[in-house]
Amino acid sequence: MVVPPSRVPGVAGTCSASQFVLGKATSAPGFGTVGTTSVYVTQPLRNTGGDCVLDLPATIRVASATGAFQPVTVVNAGTGTSFTIRSGQSVSIVLGAWWWIGGSADNGTLLSAPPCTDPISDITRVEFPVALGSIQIDLGTVWHEVCSSPASVSVTVQD
Repeated sequence: MVVPPSRVPGVAGTCSASQFVLGKATSAPGFGTVGTTSVYVTQPLRNTGGDCVLDLPATIRVASATGAFQPVTVVNAGTGTSFTIRSGQSVSIVLGAWWWIGGSADNGTLLSAPPCTDPISDITRVEFPVALGSIQIDLGTVWHEVCSSPASVSVTVQD
């Protein structure tokens, strides 16, 4: 779904949200450190407009099914930060999130949860900003908790 221009600052590139057609997002579990779990969502999209440059944002916005969007910082999970997307080309935005579930060391000592400032719970939607507008992604799953800081969400683009 294409939504009005995002209130997330610092998005460059030349792509407009309206030039993308979204496919169905898929999710899969990931691997994390002891005491965490992770889920990765792949959102396919096809460029139905002209060639453009998509720059990865430093911040996206997340929301529960009925909640308001809130900003979170993201880490780059790939090697690129800027992607040229040709007319007619299909690419995927890959979003990952990880959260604390608790755990113990080999000797049975309970591990402490890592720092998590302003946690946001039960995330089902993501607003991914582009140069003009933003792409709203229905995760098709629930991220149980993400941190506003430090980043507990990753993003990359795959072709």
